[in-house]
Amino acid sequence: MVVNQPPFDNRLKALCEEIKKIPRDNASRLLAQARGLDIVEVAWEDTARTKYSVYGPNISDLTLLVADVRMPLFRHPNFADYSWDVPMDKIPLVVGNENGTTLKSVSLANYLNDISKYTGLKKSLYCSKRDSHALVSAQSCFLPVPPKQTPAVYFGATPPIQDPTKFYVNIYNYQSTATDSAVLAIVATSKGTSAQLLLKTQNGVLAGQKLYFNNKGSKHAFLAQRLTYDRILRGEKDLTKPMTAEERQNNAIVVIQVPLKMSDNLLSWGTFSSFGSSGLTGSTTQLSNYGPEPGTANYFKSGNEASPFAAFSPLYMPNVPSLQNVPNSAFTSYSTGNKMPSKSPAFQAPMSASSIIPSPSKGEFGFGGIQNLKRNPPPVDIENAIISLAESEGLFPSLQGKALERDERYPVRVTIQWYKVTSSGTVSTEVVEEIHQQMQVAKSQADFWGSLVVDKASWERQTNRPTEIQLPSPPRIIGKHPNTVCDICHANLKDNEIRYRCMYCPDWDVCQKCFPSHSHPSKHLLAAVKDSTSPDTQNNVRMANRTNLVHNVQCSTCHFGIVGARYVCAVCNEGVPGKAVINLCESCADTGHHAENRHPLIRVWYTEDLKQIGLE
Repeated sequence: MVVNQPPFDNRLKALCEEIKKIPRDNASRLLAQARGLDIVEVAWEDTARTKYSVYGPNISDLTLLVADVRMPLFRHPNFADYSWDVPMDKIPLVVGNENGTTLKSVSLANYLNDISKYTGLKKSLYCSKRDSHALVSAQSCFLPVPPKQTPAVYFGATPPIQDPTKFYVNIYNYQSTATDSAVLAIVATSKGTSAQLLLKTQNGVLAGQKLYFNNKGSKHAFLAQRLTYDRILRGEKDLTKPMTAEERQNNAIVVIQVPLKMSDNLLSWGTFSSFGSSGLTGSTTQLSNYGPEPGTANYFKSGNEASPFAAFSPLYMPNVPSLQNVPNSAFTSYSTGNKMPSKSPAFQAPMSASSIIPSPSKGEFGFGGIQNLKRNPPPVDIENAIISLAESEGLFPSLQGKALERDERYPVRVTIQWYKVTSSGTVSTEVVEEIHQQMQVAKSQADFWGSLVVDKASWERQTNRPTEIQLPSPPRIIGKHPNTVCDICHANLKDNEIRYRCMYCPDWDVCQKCFPSHSHPSKHLLAAVKDSTSPDTQNNVRMANRTNLVHNVQCSTCHFGIVGARYVCAVCNEGVPGKAVINLCESCADTGHHAENRHPLIRVWYTEDLKQIGLE
């Protein structure tokens, strides 16, 4: 009997929708949260984010796309963004793929220093004072594959080999424009390294930049195949043994973001008006095929060729003992006995389930509804994946002759991705425990571990964490105040001075010179506006209801208790309920580091004053 099956693209779409259920599956989420993890479709892989905020001077969303559908991944919660710092000379990259020469390994530090050799850029992107360490995070990524087909045993057949899954790594950077990039993206695998600019482009129905592998000048997406099928193709007899070192290397992709100076540095703070603009609105794009057969020129071979990645493999592919009795799985698991090294000064014990900070959304991003537990969940079908190359999609975008300049204020971000393939919309305890232990072992390469966003204890203990934002001292004040007259000396306010605007009176301003001796009522709050032309300044001061302000607060920059005048940002964190607003002490307010002087600050003496103007 002939069974009519739906078209392949339709089956792929249906399979993608099934895998998308994992972040919404209550049981899967609880397993992740118990280990300090979250399941998301959009990962916040930011090189620089403001404390206690979804905003920041250089922020990016990373997604995995299969047939224009976002795929799930496990990581630490987006908002907290727990990360670790790894010396750049411990991070390996493989070069030679860009021109077809013999592959060899170099450190990330050497790659950035000698990047002109590999990309044609005019000058180095390495900063010796800044780049001792990279900011590192990790993800376990899930991609769809068709269910396994079991052959008839009495015929002695082997399972039919199904096509691998074609996928894209996609990044949307909020600061980049269509012509000016705030980030150089680098994709690294065990078979080579590829660099391209992140520009604000449109990929079908999704915004962002697809990242490609540079195979001797042609660009390729990636394919993910079951480990067992890859072994069958290579003639392996034991399909259930632990992964070899080479298989672990071919299971990982590393995404690196190098911050760049833009043509107008003020753009590096962006307007954030496009949050959520990369949302999926419906797909009409279809993939024609899943790429080449194994053994063709653009396939990641698994033969006896040299493996330059192997010397550094513990960072990306930790090799630790496996769990026992893992049903229906060929993936490598990890024991629970691994401990974080005590010599690393900033390592902390894993968080308890009750301390997990769930990932909020940037705009419309989020989990959506949560499914109820199913009484009869489908069997868990998950394997580690082997990553190879898809068919060529044209010429790889050239960087030859471009004069890019490193933005030394922000660290290099390294995102390690381990890949799994599955045909089911649920995960098991063993799978999540493996992911957790894999991340724990990866952290053992680090010198610091914590959150640069919410971990106050980490900040106090790690005042010199090398991946903190390092802003040079800008001019004390910037901006212009057109058509603004001081109500004391009646002179037009000059450029590059502070304008003090009364929060109570309909039209009362005082210039910086007259401010110390003004006789305006002392109970009237004055907003220090450094740039009246800023888009963040509407009707001179932008105000909205705020919550959770307390009298004794810490400075959002230096983290010391504020004594004397307290400066409250009139812009930051609007629309993020439950998050503290930006509070600055007088010293930090004077430096102008916050928002590069683009946001007006309100000077406050008493908490009660905030209530009078709707900020409390």
